[in-house]
Amino acid sequence: MVFIIFYEQFLLFEFLYFKNILCLDFLTTYLNLPSSETLPNLSKKFIEVYSHCREPNTIKKYENHFKIWKNWADENQVCSSPAQPHYVAIFLLYLIQVEGSMPKIEGCFYAIKFFHKSVSFADPCESILVKNMFEAAKRIIHHKVTKKKAFKLDSLVKLYDITNKEDLSELRILIICLVGFCGFMRFSEIANLKRSDIIFTETYMKLFIEQSKTDVYREGSWVYIAKSRTSICPVDNLGKYLSLANIKEDSEEFIFRAITKTKTTQKLRKTNKPLSYTRAREIYINVLVKLGLNPTEYGLHSLREAGASAAANNGLPDRLFKRHGRWRSENAKDGYIADDTNNLLTVSQNLGF
Repeated sequence: MVFIIFYEQFLLFEFLYFKNILCLDFLTTYLNLPSSETLPNLSKKFIEVYSHCREPNTIKKYENHFKIWKNWADENQVCSSPAQPHYVAIFLLYLIQVEGSMPKIEGCFYAIKFFHKSVSFADPCESILVKNMFEAAKRIIHHKVTKKKAFKLDSLVKLYDITNKEDLSELRILIICLVGFCGFMRFSEIANLKRSDIIFTETYMKLFIEQSKTDVYREGSWVYIAKSRTSICPVDNLGKYLSLANIKEDSEEFIFRAITKTKTTQKLRKTNKPLSYTRAREIYINVLVKLGLNPTEYGLHSLREAGASAAANNGLPDRLFKRHGRWRSENAKDGYIADDTNNLLTVSQNLGF
């Protein structure tokens, strides 16, 4: 009963920044809790636990966008919580005219929705008035999305040919590209690979993805990559990299880390910290330039898209394709596929002409 009262009555908007800086006096004032040794401690713990209902980055994003709404409401002497639908609609109009940014409008819309639902307030974003203003924003503001190109297989072969296999830094970016391509992997998944997450067999290797964007419950998943008979075999080349980097089997070390260079040697730094996205991106750009590719047209995510497109165009069954890429929905999966011309032509070729 106490938690129902807590959930229904507590004004989340006034404190829910998920930084655990909530004072007991403030809690007692809002909840009218009786003085006891146990109850205040449970109430205090509530915020810490509740913050895990979404990813930390999602909560932070909601928080920042809700502040935009709250500041506007305060300036215009409007109640921000619970919010009246017509004021939210006017706020969206303000964002359309002044900001002109669809990501900001979307962020504010979903932040208002999330925080109202969190304390069982009526969701103003369910109003047809607000929904129509949100739809109008989508139509008025043309937010052009420019997708990065897929990193083609022939570019991967060319990268292998120009890589010095005895140079640890050069071999590192080659392996990142090979693993990203063959495993349909996001950079965060690549960067967090540890030696203990890798198991080699005679015909394949499997990589344990401990944390994935779509794995909200942190169950983890295995990615299986087969050996090939080509020079760019990801299994053989990863084995060479681990040997050159002197990473022992079953080690809890991240396999992709910063490198310390001297005049005669290269070695991974002892600090067990994964390679940062910024640094990986810098190295990747240098590779793109060497290959004669435009760095603005490619990103590290291009590796995931390239591998997925290659598999789809070769007829991989959807179930296996989706599992290998760790996609939760069909729409998300299909968004990664760049169909080749021959596959696109099969539609008109099968019309009976």
